[in-house]
Amino acid sequence: MARVISEITRDRPAPYGYSFDRIVIELARARLTVDGREVQAPTLPLRLLQALCERPGAMIPRRELFEYIWPRQIASNEALTKLIGRLRDMLGMYGARVVTVRGRGVRLDATVRRLDTPPPVEQEQPGELPPLGKPVEVEPRAVPLIDRPIVLIVDDAPDSILLLTETLKDKYRTKIATSGAKAIATALRQPQPDIILMDVVMPEMDGFELCKSIKQLDSLANTPIIFITGKIQPEEEAHGLAIGAVDYITKPISQPVVLARIATHLKLVNAQRALVSHNEHLEDMVRQRTQELAKVQDATIAAMAAPAETRDDETGNHIYRTQRYVKALAMALQHHPRFEYELTDESIELLFKSAPLHDIGKVSVPDHILKKAGPLTPDEFEAVKLHTTKGGDAIRSVEQNLGESSDFLRFAREIAYSHQEHWDGSGYPEGLAGDEIPISARLMAIADVYDALISRRCYKAPFSHETAVAMMEQGRGTHFDPDVLDSFLRIQNQFRDIAQAFTDQANEEPQESRRGKPA
Repeated sequence: MARVISEITRDRPAPYGYSFDRIVIELARARLTVDGREVQAPTLPLRLLQALCERPGAMIPRRELFEYIWPRQIASNEALTKLIGRLRDMLGMYGARVVTVRGRGVRLDATVRRLDTPPPVEQEQPGELPPLGKPVEVEPRAVPLIDRPIVLIVDDAPDSILLLTETLKDKYRTKIATSGAKAIATALRQPQPDIILMDVVMPEMDGFELCKSIKQLDSLANTPIIFITGKIQPEEEAHGLAIGAVDYITKPISQPVVLARIATHLKLVNAQRALVSHNEHLEDMVRQRTQELAKVQDATIAAMAAPAETRDDETGNHIYRTQRYVKALAMALQHHPRFEYELTDESIELLFKSAPLHDIGKVSVPDHILKKAGPLTPDEFEAVKLHTTKGGDAIRSVEQNLGESSDFLRFAREIAYSHQEHWDGSGYPEGLAGDEIPISARLMAIADVYDALISRRCYKAPFSHETAVAMMEQGRGTHFDPDVLDSFLRIQNQFRDIAQAFTDQANEEPQESRRGKPA
């Protein structure tokens, strides 16, 4: 597959396995004799090659190319000819051609072939085996260029850049920036560097300021930065480490030390990334398992509550309506001074889940009492009242078997025991009054009475929403907590919406009739 050499940039490895920096380094090694004297200046081929790569296939006049030769005192036809000749020799290795046309200028033929195809493997001749007793030496496989870590070198000195790129060429891909602004732009460009080598002393923005700027970028905050500098005071070294650098390398650099430090910090950052990834995976597993358990819990609660409700109400949606009434009422009271401590977001969600168990004790009440159409006798009414203690005791036994309680079970027990208590102490089973009644039970008292009034029962037709609200207003301060009832009145339309969303066919054509007191 053909690619163009214009894609070779200082910030990105060439697609065929040779980076722009590597080409520049090899070009810069040459000592050129210009005007009778020897010159070695890495900027000569670099600037010229950049000019040609920017306009591949275009003819560039010689007089324009003179502008790319530095220092100016050697800008001559002889210098340009020697540089073009050196470029032609070097780029010929990659299939590119530098063409000169007398009187017109110079152009770069930019189509090159891929050079990253591995060399053909020689087939072993049958019968040729290594001598016995002599270990077979296996050459280590070279890491493909595209898989090598990227090192960003930030330095304004060409000699330092040259030495570092030469040191890293066999193991790493390199990006180069000669100023703070260029370093930030280069680091943000994909693919981003895996590690940054940074000089401390630079014009405009020094290494310390650049380090702080990089660490403020989310995508680069965890990229290790190693300062490369000459002699440095201990307090300056401590300052560099405090602002985010991970290490220092002193000049003149030692190639083995540079390679060892980079390898060490890359191992550390890779280990950190692996740990973060593992933790995220575990969190996902826990989150998924928690969601699954919550679904099982909800289904179990519904299954436990359904038998009691279907035996009494002839409706299947009572538990779904009441738990939503409770949640809406709790959210309306969440910022009330009397209730804000108890009604947190977590508590409201647990109230929502535990509300369906409020009448679980009704499974102990005989059918002939629950389904009786006429008034209850005193004994029958006492049997009905026992559903509160039976339900609360059942949930308490669960807590005892577990050896511990939870907010969910506490709310469920409070609601089952006390949702028939009255604010003035006239309710049952314990005759609690005022704030002695748990908040959860006070909420359920509103929800349960409202739904009982608007629902059809075997002994009564449903009341309209307006009639039910008017009847409940009469219980302010006697049956219901005044603050809780006032909140209900403010959000009564939400109750109406919930009732309509989870309606029962039996709850049609409201009639103003109700069951009498026990005889």
